[in-house]
Amino acid sequence: MLGPGTIFEHSPTPLKLWFYAIYLMSATRCGISAKQIQRETGVTYKTAWRMFKQIRTLLQEDIPTLTGEVEVDETYIGGKRSGKRGRGAEGKSKVVGAVQRNGKVIAKVVPDVKRHTLVPFMARKVSPNATLYTDEFPSYDHMTRLGYKHKRIEHYAKEYVQGKIHTNSIEGFGAC
Repeated sequence: MLGPGTIFEHSPTPLKLWFYAIYLMSATRCGISAKQIQRETGVTYKTAWRMFKQIRTLLQEDIPTLTGEVEVDETYIGGKRSGKRGRGAEGKSKVVGAVQRNGKVIAKVVPDVKRHTLVPFMARKVSPNATLYTDEFPSYDHMTRLGYKHKRIEHYAKEYVQGKIHTNSIEGFGAC
């Protein structure tokens, strides 16, 4: 059973197809039809229509700010391609995500992963009372100055967990 209490609950459709359909619906300016989801994902029209209906409801939902312990990370999504790996990988979509530990996840396709893009996302989606966990990426430097309790894990120093300080939840979401 996938995601109790989510749109994935009781769905035999793989998460990869759900995420692809969510991406298609959120990335197109003029909208997309259930028929197009069927063509793109290879599911039946009945499944595509159900996914379309549930995703549309989800996209209209106003998600409150995340509270408590919140992890934030950025990633590049778009399949395997030859060329540059990691930050700046050409032809991939840049996505920033935040997860409230044991709670909701918010992810958004962004034009870049610079401070002027990431800081407003975090300020809108993460409560100032939250404890923020990130890696050492410089775009997150400003969060302490905005009053956030900000803890970092140093991936460059080969650190991935230090007690409660980690970004494993949001990185696991990005790896789906």
